[in-house]
Amino acid sequence: FDNFVVAQHAAKAAAPGTGAAHNPGVILRLHKDEAAVLEPYVLDLVNRTIDTYTKRYGFELKEPVIVELYPEHDDFAVRIAGLPGIGLLGVTFGYLVAMDSPTGRADSSFHWGTTLWHEMAHVFTLEATNHLVPRWYSEGVSVFEEWSTGPLPGRHIPLPVLAAIKEDKFLPVAELDRGFIRPTYDAQVIVSYMQAGLICEYIAGRFGQEALARMLGEFRNGKTTAQAIEAALGISPGQFDENFAAYVDTELGAVVAQLEAWQEKQAELQETVQRADWRLV
Repeated sequence: FDNFVVAQHAAKAAAPGTGAAHNPGVILRLHKDEAAVLEPYVLDLVNRTIDTYTKRYGFELKEPVIVELYPEHDDFAVRIAGLPGIGLLGVTFGYLVAMDSPTGRADSSFHWGTTLWHEMAHVFTLEATNHLVPRWYSEGVSVFEEWSTGPLPGRHIPLPVLAAIKEDKFLPVAELDRGFIRPTYDAQVIVSYMQAGLICEYIAGRFGQEALARMLGEFRNGKTTAQAIEAALGISPGQFDENFAAYVDTELGAVVAQLEAWQEKQAELQETVQRADWRLV
């Protein structure tokens, strides 16, 4: 941290009649080579997440949020896990968010604003439940918020997830944590992320956004996933799984049905490019 600049931004009380949310303040830890450029963008995004999530989940943060961005990925890895080389983009520890800066992972697959939006959702789901939220639900809310309110809105489903849907690999909701903690096939972690996001999308659409907040309240009271679903949604986990499967089929069934044909066309296209047969391309 000798090479970092610490910027503390004061708390903002919710002004009556403005609709703005209470903001307990933000502390930014940014590398001195990047702070002048990054600070206004990071602060603006963090403030927008606080305003958005406070309203959507009915929970006010009690402490300032600390956000650290690392231009060296291994510095970030050591900060969060004590070891270099770990393949993560960001991690949240309650009121502390640590992540790669745009420099730390300067490739087209990394959008730092989306990562920060995702991690800030964890601040709310962790603190609103006194850290009792199941892994699947915290990740599900974060993925759902990426899709619905984040800097790059829109549902983004990777191909391995579509393949898992086709092969009926989604887990029952009461067992979904297992997909994160004890995966049994190579892509199961990312499949579980996407399943959790789709579940939260389904809950918000079927039962309303307030149902997601009710689920957090049940988890804070020590409920299991099965108990929280029954209490917050008024439905059994088994019936929930059936209804969710029908939702996934309605939303993605047509795409999944064409997956094999699309993959065959992609293979043909790659072969054509390799042959440099540009007339067919």
